[in-house]
Amino acid sequence: MWQRELKGHLEVGVVYRRERVTCPRCGRASSQEHDRRQQRKKDRRLRDKAVVLILIKRRFKCYGCGKVFTEPDEIFGPRKRSSQRFREYPGQEALHQTVNRVARKEGVGEGLVRRFVAEEVGKVLEAKGTRETPEIIRLDEFSVRRRRLYHTAICDLVNREVMDVVERQGKQKVEEYLKRLPDPEKVKAVAMDMHEPFRQAMQECLPEAKVVADKFHVIRHINEAVDKVRSRHQGGNTKGKKKDLFRSRYTLLKGTEKLADWERGKLSALFFRYPEVHKAWKLEEEFRAWYREPEMTIISMSHGMIMC
Repeated sequence: MWQRELKGHLEVGVVYRRERVTCPRCGRASSQEHDRRQQRKKDRRLRDKAVVLILIKRRFKCYGCGKVFTEPDEIFGPRKRSSQRFREYPGQEALHQTVNRVARKEGVGEGLVRRFVAEEVGKVLEAKGTRETPEIIRLDEFSVRRRRLYHTAICDLVNREVMDVVERQGKQKVEEYLKRLPDPEKVKAVAMDMHEPFRQAMQECLPEAKVVADKFHVIRHINEAVDKVRSRHQGGNTKGKKKDLFRSRYTLLKGTEKLADWERGKLSALFFRYPEVHKAWKLEEEFRAWYREPEMTIISMSHGMIMC
């Protein structure tokens, strides 16, 4: 119908094309429009800009029973405030990154993202079937209910799609799925976090596949190590706590390329006072730089993993 670009988002007006609607009470078709109302529906982003669909909900008056009824909403679904493609995107993204990050990016609550994930999990569980085994797969844990119920997503990294979702977490469930894979010898590498039961499952079911430590989880462990150094120098006592370290806790975990000029100056002064914190931060940045190299050397780890 119409579209307009506002400061923070795009608005697009939409209406169903049908001219006649069947009355849900008596079953007679009616074309007599009674009135119109607007409903706002979130849609998937377009060029990194939020999109809001303004659905024109029409109400019709039945010729037979004289009752007024609202036309059905098959595209969005009853009582839905977002489009199907909007709900699918965060649900799929949250299988590969944190729910918090997806929620902030899409401007919605974490609970809503978890609900979208649950919908995607349901689709995958319903659509289970035999498919060709990919060369590279990935294991991802995610919570359906906040820190209470975890599932494991098994993804095809070659085609960028979810192969299956294993209910609950644990070695046994993952092993059961991997043993059902057709042609398991085709799997050359498995990307995952450093969860020991997962690694054991890989060794037993896919002994020829390389186990790859996921970059996100490796960086998270490094950030935790830097934060421990900061926390040790900061002190836990309220009176003796060093406030400059406490106020810099998030800035220390930022990558160099993301720092503003004032943040660089803040860290420079902090490093002058705390050389050990500077050393830990420098090691972290060297590791990040290694990940950004176009051709990285694969390093064998003592616990049987590799990072790439």
